[in-house]
Amino acid sequence: VRETTSPGEGRPARSADLSRRRRAPRRGAKSRAQVKMRTEVDRAVISGPAESLARLETIARDLRAVGRITGDLEFAAGADQISVEVVLAPQA
Repeated sequence: VRETTSPGEGRPARSADLSRRRRAPRRGAKSRAQVKMRTEVDRAVISGPAESLARLETIARDLRAVGRITGDLEFAAGADQISVEVVLAPQA
């Protein structure tokens, strides 16, 4: 699942703002898959501007906990907008 968010309106995004924006795509992915929000994530790739990703990397531990990311959490710089690709864990 891939979701994209638009950058802030000309102001630098804070880590808390970025974290909040990162939860929305994860929740959307889980909603579309019709699984519980507690479903674990096998892999998450966050792409976006290097400056934004640097801030998110500082809170990677929190992102893992909130997003229930049990597998890989990757950051890929270069995109103009922040986007998240999520692979959900198989359901039992």
